[in-house]
Amino acid sequence: MTLDRSQAPQPRPFDKLDLKQAEKRNLSNGIPVYTLHSDIQEVLKVELVFKTGVRYAKKDGVAGFCTSMMTEGTIHYSPQEISRYLAKYGAVLEASSGTERSSVILVTLTRYLDKLLPLLQQVITEASFPDAELERQKAVAKQRVQVNLEKTSYLAGKRYRKQLFGEDHPYAYFSTEESVEQVERQDVVAFYEENFKHCPFEVVVAGNEPENFFEMLEAGLGQLPVKPQVQPEGELDPLPAVSEPIFEDKEHAMQSSLRIGRITIPVDHPDYSGLVFMTEALGGYFGSRLMKNIREEKGYSYGISARYTSFHKLGMLSITADVIKEHREEAVEEIFKEIARMQDEPLSEEELEMVRNHILGSFCSSINTPFDLAEKFKLLLYRDLDYSFYDNYLKAIRDMTAEKVQEMAKKYWVKEELQVVVVG
Repeated sequence: MTLDRSQAPQPRPFDKLDLKQAEKRNLSNGIPVYTLHSDIQEVLKVELVFKTGVRYAKKDGVAGFCTSMMTEGTIHYSPQEISRYLAKYGAVLEASSGTERSSVILVTLTRYLDKLLPLLQQVITEASFPDAELERQKAVAKQRVQVNLEKTSYLAGKRYRKQLFGEDHPYAYFSTEESVEQVERQDVVAFYEENFKHCPFEVVVAGNEPENFFEMLEAGLGQLPVKPQVQPEGELDPLPAVSEPIFEDKEHAMQSSLRIGRITIPVDHPDYSGLVFMTEALGGYFGSRLMKNIREEKGYSYGISARYTSFHKLGMLSITADVIKEHREEAVEEIFKEIARMQDEPLSEEELEMVRNHILGSFCSSINTPFDLAEKFKLLLYRDLDYSFYDNYLKAIRDMTAEKVQEMAKKYWVKEELQVVVVG
């Protein structure tokens, strides 16, 4: 049989997605363990999720340094010894911090899990935070800041976040040389003691766990004392209103970086699916309206995108592009023309079907591995949702109408409610 590559494959619709769900058990100390089992490969990912991050830190930069240093030395192992030990078993051990959650992740071959679980436990209970390592990481961080300050995309993103959320809001946090320099070892240790050591966490496991896996966790993590954790006060409410468009020049810049968008609804809002669909049609894939206009017809940019980002109890809409500096004003005008066209002209049946298939296909490709399924589950865990969220989302995408898309454009992409930031 000869494959005719001149013909695109026909899309295959599906009525219902049978998404593998996480199973929950509790360790004896109350720590919940969520597992997504797969025996396809002898590999396992164990993630410890702590409810802490930038919002919980009393000084800028401390949360990031804490997580980046947790895996760089314990009471029993130097940074070099940890590196050699991980290399011996072909494992990965890393930690990272977000705004409100931080993770410590171990990826290993299943047969070596028993060798590495004790090290994972030491990282969250006996991290040493060597002075030399802190100074090394501070030097690297300052250099990274210096490099970023030369990038128009970084400067536009920074200014955009601060305009949307407010100068001191955790979602608008960006490191500076001053914030890096002021971090001291005692700050990092105090943050670790208050937010990691013997604090509550959740275990998310994906892959091929051994038969005695739960017993292994119980013998280690299940025996840890768990203390109450102090929660930050207040809600993460953004304060500022949308300002006039901001155009900032940067000397010697060869291009301008733009951000256009707004704060919007959270993922559990009834309009979420419609808003995602409309945003995808506007700029979410290579054949989107913004790509056709700004890249293919006008040649102002190599690429442009529109996307929805989920946060705690809210979302953010953003149009992002790097454009030819001499055409930055024209690019902004054309973007608003495309938004107005989405509001005034309903999608054709062909375009509607194209966007629908792209969203559904992208979702299917994002659940191929147990690690992917774990990421899907974490969204539910973090937003206090159940698996019906995905069923409802996919059904709404399948049933989407041109009228609904037009309604979302009129409701959420209102020109007067969009912040414009252009740097370069």
